[in-house]
Amino acid sequence: MKSQNDTTVKKQLLEVEVSSTINTYSNETALNMQNLPVSQMRQNGAFNISDGLSVIPGVCQMNTGVAISKPVIRGLYGNRIQTVLSGLRFDNQQWQDEHGLGITDIGIDRVEIIKGPASLLYGSEAVGGVINIIEEKIPEEGKIVGDLNTRFISNTYGNATDVGFKGNRNNKNWRIRAGYESNADYSDGND
Repeated sequence: MKSQNDTTVKKQLLEVEVSSTINTYSNETALNMQNLPVSQMRQNGAFNISDGLSVIPGVCQMNTGVAISKPVIRGLYGNRIQTVLSGLRFDNQQWQDEHGLGITDIGIDRVEIIKGPASLLYGSEAVGGVINIIEEKIPEEGKIVGDLNTRFISNTYGNATDVGFKGNRNNKNWRIRAGYESNADYSDGND
């Protein structure tokens, strides 16, 4: 009978030091990211998120009517840009020109646009850039907040209204929102 020998090799890992800077200035980072609050989009009279983002350099929109538009980042759109909502991919506007972004600004705090090489951190679909949609913040403990927004679009006889409530009580957060949007059909003046 043979005896078993202990062949375990013990190695000690080298120490790893992790550090971070507190103050980072935009001209010191390679990340080309711009934030646009939804409140600013609404003040600018944007019809939708794509329209609101078109004020950012390098971002425009491809539209087939007032209610249907796609964001275009550095000339690329559809499956060449990645839309992210609450950390999840949002891929509903990929294929046809007739499909818009598919999300309104209701319940959204701000939108981040990431352009350049850093966008590839989100995958190969993000070669043109990333649209990162950030939801509204949760209110402070014990508060309930409500809002009502309404818009009128004179060019299409359109209107949009949304109402929402959100709260934070006993470490339970909740949100409820409802919205309605309508645009009139084409009219040639003889109707």
